[in-house]
Amino acid sequence: MKYFFLAAIISGSVFAQNITGVAVLKGSLKTKTLVNGQSTTCKVKVDKIRNIKEEDAYGFPGYKVTVEASLEGRNEKSELSVRMDQQFTLTNFWNVNGMTVAKDLDYFSVDGAFLKIKPDGRLASFSFPYQNQKITCAF
Repeated sequence: MKYFFLAAIISGSVFAQNITGVAVLKGSLKTKTLVNGQSTTCKVKVDKIRNIKEEDAYGFPGYKVTVEASLEGRNEKSELSVRMDQQFTLTNFWNVNGMTVAKDLDYFSVDGAFLKIKPDGRLASFSFPYQNQKITCAF
C-alpha cells in the first residue's frame, strides 16, 4: 500500500508541468487595432527562434524569440498619426513560485511585451507597450 502512495506522488509530480513541445512558427501577420481612438495597422513578424540551451526546473528547454512589431495609422481629419517600429526579445521562461518554468504557449519580455501562440504554433496575440498604454494585436 505504501508503494502505491509513493507511485501516486511521483506520477503526480511528473504531470505537474505539462509541456507538449509547441514551437513558434516564423512568419508575419497583419491586423487592425485601435490606438488613441484611431484605426491602426499592426504588423508582427516572428524573425528568430533560438534554443537558449538552458532548462527549467522540470528539464524543459527555454527559447528566445525575436519579434518585430510596427504600428502605422493616420487620421486625416484630426491630423493625428501613429507610427512605431520596435524589436522585442521574448522568452518562454517564467518565474512561478520561485522556480523557473518553461511555458509552451506564452512568451514575455522584460520591457512588457507578451506573445501568445496557438497549439499549432501560430500567433494568437501580441501585446506591447506604446505611449503609456498596452496595445494588443489579435490574430
